[in-house]
Amino acid sequence: MLDGQRVIEIKVAAGAQTPAGLAGRLSSSLKRLVDDNTRLVDQIIVVEEPPYWMVAEKKADGEIVPGLAVDDRAAQSFGISQRALAEQYRDQLRAAVQQYRSRRNPEAWLRGTMLALLVLGSYVLWLIAQRRLIQRLRQRLHNHSPGLQVGSIRLMEPDQLRPVLLWCVTLLNWTLLLLISYLLIPLLLGFFPPTQVLAVRLRGQILAVVRGLGSAVFEAIPSLLAMAVILAGVPAVAIERLLPPAAPET
Repeated sequence: MLDGQRVIEIKVAAGAQTPAGLAGRLSSSLKRLVDDNTRLVDQIIVVEEPPYWMVAEKKADGEIVPGLAVDDRAAQSFGISQRALAEQYRDQLRAAVQQYRSRRNPEAWLRGTMLALLVLGSYVLWLIAQRRLIQRLRQRLHNHSPGLQVGSIRLMEPDQLRPVLLWCVTLLNWTLLLLISYLLIPLLLGFFPPTQVLAVRLRGQILAVVRGLGSAVFEAIPSLLAMAVILAGVPAVAIERLLPPAAPET
């Protein structure tokens, strides 16, 4: 693992090592390598040391430091030769080191900062536009609130429906505000290398919540439609008959 992302997959470890233990040690070694800019990606090489093919690091003085031994069992677990698996590991490690360092150079930080400022500016403009839209909706409802009528049946008068519509507008306002603000967090975090992994996790959580809400709404649609049909089909006179009679005035 590097920067919270998987670099290579180890199914079988050579000798008495466990795949999990080997992966943990290699992750620590890889982190030390990427943080030392004097160690170049071309120094990650593949050498043959029977009965293994080794992914190793070639020091500046020519010393070969073994890193990952690939035996026949590991190669068979992937269905390729030992050499092919070792070269695959080498290429994946080199790519991970290059990507890690490219995301952390000054140009990447400057680009991330500029994009973050652009997104924040767009967010502020969105808030202003949303506020104005909500104010217009509220004003329109206060001045021209409709009633609720199905055919010849008057279900709700304008004065009765107006509070419901105003509540819906308030709910819509806060829902949009919270949703856009929550989506903004992983977007901003994704612009900066140290927080990109956290951004990926937050995006996953958001998608899970959205899927759950979508599923709940979809499952509730039949019940809501049934209620609407029932309410629309009950005349106002029938509703009045179901209510208890008013007490006589004294």
